[in-house]
Amino acid sequence: MFVNKQSRVLKNDDIKFLEGCISKSNSETDNLCLSNYQIPDSKSNYQDIKSIQGPALYEAGYDSGGMTAYYYYKSLDQEIYLLNFWIQKFTSCFKINNAKWENMLNYVCVNQK
Repeated sequence: MFVNKQSRVLKNDDIKFLEGCISKSNSETDNLCLSNYQIPDSKSNYQDIKSIQGPALYEAGYDSGGMTAYYYYKSLDQEIYLLNFWIQKFTSCFKINNAKWENMLNYVCVNQK
């Protein structure tokens, strides 16, 4: 699966649902498991969502099995969250720490051949 490079159109009901997900979740764990080929598009989408006014929703990627989907969400208060969905059902989210997140997205495996 390739990461979609366009923002999702959000209706008021979508925003209300996503804001509710954030308010119910207090996870501080950044548990992203992207395949290496998704990282460039995920980085690009992260840069895009940082530069626009929220609310906005961009894909961050999928786990290797495709069962877990990750999305960047810029909330009404302009904070960026990573939302986790397991088979299209919201499971958790966390607020992104910009420096830590950018380091994670810039990680390169030293032992690649």
